[in-house]
Amino acid sequence: MKRVLFLLFIFPSLLSAQPWLKFFIPDWEYKALASYNPDYDQGSILSINVADFTPQLNGHNLFWKLDDNGTLMYELLIGNGPEEGCRFDLPCITTTGEMILPGSKWGTELIGDPMLIKLDSCRQKEWCTSLVNNPSQPDFFWDAVVTEDGSIVALSIQNDPDSMDSFHLHKFTPDGQPLWRKELASPQLHPDIWDPDPWKLLLMPDGGFLVSGFCYWPNPGGGLQNYIRMFLVKADVDGNEEWFYVHGINDYKYTLGVTSVIYNNKIYTDGAWNNPQNSYSTPHLFVNDLDGNHIYDAPVVIPDTLNRFAADYFLLTNNSNGHFYGAAVMFQPDSYEDTRPVVFKLDTLGNVLDKFIIETVPPQYSGYPSLTHDGKIIVAGACAGTNPDYDDIYAMRLLPELELDSVPWSNLNYDTLCPEPIVSHVISLDDCLIVVNNEDYKPPVKHTELKITPAPVPANATLRLIYDNTLRYRNITVKCYNSIGKEVTSFCVNSGVNETTLDVVNWSPGLYMVVAFSGSKAVGRCKFIVE
Repeated sequence: MKRVLFLLFIFPSLLSAQPWLKFFIPDWEYKALASYNPDYDQGSILSINVADFTPQLNGHNLFWKLDDNGTLMYELLIGNGPEEGCRFDLPCITTTGEMILPGSKWGTELIGDPMLIKLDSCRQKEWCTSLVNNPSQPDFFWDAVVTEDGSIVALSIQNDPDSMDSFHLHKFTPDGQPLWRKELASPQLHPDIWDPDPWKLLLMPDGGFLVSGFCYWPNPGGGLQNYIRMFLVKADVDGNEEWFYVHGINDYKYTLGVTSVIYNNKIYTDGAWNNPQNSYSTPHLFVNDLDGNHIYDAPVVIPDTLNRFAADYFLLTNNSNGHFYGAAVMFQPDSYEDTRPVVFKLDTLGNVLDKFIIETVPPQYSGYPSLTHDGKIIVAGACAGTNPDYDDIYAMRLLPELELDSVPWSNLNYDTLCPEPIVSHVISLDDCLIVVNNEDYKPPVKHTELKITPAPVPANATLRLIYDNTLRYRNITVKCYNSIGKEVTSFCVNSGVNETTLDVVNWSPGLYMVVAFSGSKAVGRCKFIVE
């Protein structure tokens, strides 16, 4: 295991109470904080993406367990060594102590396959499932949620060589068996979308799923230029797309969406927009209802006496009293040399109510905010390191009134759901379930039929065929047969189409059969009469 040097900075003015501000110096050539995550026992988990540049750039992940005092308790190293890289940034920690790790694994050829790992309450590997894909289109799992029945839904991103990236939802049983795979915001349904970049998967109140992120969308004035746009897409409990929203498609502002939270039956999404007063993108808040309808949006303006400004997106978390906490980076005008982390509180309209700038943290990147179990705010991120070529990791904890918290020196029991003390160890990626043909996930039984309804019946001129569930199928062909089984006509139906029409005025009177095929498999049928 690599050793981690832990430094605690004590400010002379706070000798009686040490501030909860920690710096970690891992023994790796490069590292970047991926996320901060509260653990079930009042501890916390830091997810850190690391890479050694020798013998090659192969990434790994460290997961650090911190106690309430910010002391490092143990680390988990994911991966089998320098010849096999991996990345698992955003763990999902359950109330029963398990950790779901969505990510990717790759070998010496640097081609990635999405992988899902489940660790038990003792942080030992319970199972792992790997999906083997087309080598020219590496995938990775980015985020995951656990449903009420213990099933796991993971968000995958597919990198296409032609820059037509796509993303999918995958559902797994509690023991890691794949159930289904559903594409969202596809170019088949939304021809204007290009290169979608999803950031966050959220479990919705109705049991469905929300994905937030950004994509490219055509210039409203025409031409070849595409604008970055914030988007939201909602899927039902079976992963089928219900609605899709893209912000500001009729204006000329660039917008960027990142993560979303639900509060008071509204969707609040953090992100950025291009400020017409300068060349920088600045923080922005987007608000939609649960059906995806835009309600309002607002710039997030953070006042600063030194005339610094927050550039690019911010990251959002919420609390129970209708206020949100955000984290961003403050810059000097026309310079990225002296950056400082800022934590701020804002209301539901995007007004900044209070802020806290950490002047003592070295120049750094955007921090990741999260709420602790007792309503405090932790912000962690990467900052300029003791070695000028590599990053260090910082973590700070603030009180709800945005003052730096002090170390409580508590002596709590941690990892209480594990009968034995947890020590640092390696999580091997061996012995995983390998799923080769992940296109063939079986859909839920209740959705196996493509429903077709003819109208009017009987028909004498024009027949309407009304479809239900076409979103669940691809390569749909509809064929009509007469009473002796002879094919009369055949046509294709795109996924998502709800209705087609047939001119039957010259058809012989009698009974006809309609059969819908997905590929070579019959998935729906109906009968109708021509008078």
